[in-house]
Amino acid sequence: MADIEEHLRWVHSDPDMEIPLGDCPRLEPVAPPTSPLECKEPSLLEVKEVVRKARVGSAPGPKIYHTRTTRCALSCCVDYGTY
Repeated sequence: MADIEEHLRWVHSDPDMEIPLGDCPRLEPVAPPTSPLECKEPSLLEVKEVVRKARVGSAPGPKIYHTRTTRCALSCCVDYGTY
């Protein structure tokens, strides 16, 4: 058990964690946006659209029904010897 704990400590720890990284010379400076950013609250239409997409994405679709129907049909065919 001690071997496992030592291995996990060695793999998942960083002894240089407290040392600051400093500046990276390869990063390029970012220009400020040319047009003002839109900072208003979302409209009711936007909220409804997001909620609708979330509901559609989480609802069971035709694929689940199709898979269950296919499994049932195959098992019935196997039972009757027609498959």
